[in-house]
Amino acid sequence: MEPSSFIGVIWDAAKCFCGSVQKEADSVFDLKNNLKLLEDERKKLEDIKKDVEEQIEGAHQNNPSRSENI
Repeated sequence: MEPSSFIGVIWDAAKCFCGSVQKEADSVFDLKNNLKLLEDERKKLEDIKKDVEEQIEGAHQNNPSRSENI
């Protein structure tokens, strides 16, 4: 095997390895992004849930006879 072809094989292997590492790094970055987005959405849903619970509680306090029928 000529030195130039050996270097070519090493170079191709290095490019392949770097490409794999880059894909893994991108995947980890996407996971961090997705986790942050999910945390933000969860917070929004918790806030909505709290608002709805407060509205229900307020409705029960304003009209106790109706809440007995539910």
